[in-house]
Amino acid sequence: MKTSKQIQDEIDFLKNNFKALYPNRQLLSNIKDGKRIAFLTLCQRYVEMTPSLSDESIRQEIDRLQKRIELISGRLGFYIEEIKKKQSGVSEKSARSSFEKEFDIKGMKRQVKTLKYILQ
Repeated sequence: MKTSKQIQDEIDFLKNNFKALYPNRQLLSNIKDGKRIAFLTLCQRYVEMTPSLSDESIRQEIDRLQKRIELISGRLGFYIEEIKKKQSGVSEKSARSSFEKEFDIKGMKRQVKTLKYILQ
């Protein structure tokens, strides 16, 4: 499991390498590194705020979230049909988007990704 110090070391490494490669540019101008640092900062806060984390509790939470995502995604077809019945002219893409937004699928996937990174 990653510690807060390990994550901070990776953040510092990214920042220092960016400054060495691009001394005249801001870190935010490099979208890839900026997003990675934001992700690592989120992971670091997660570790710091929940010091009682264990490998087993993280694995259980990952399993719980993945089962929830599967269960919710299994209802997608029914949801799209209901939306099409209620509103004519709605595309499947917009119905899928509203479904994922309503059940926060993207947030759960991000949480799984964060937990998997911390578990490494």
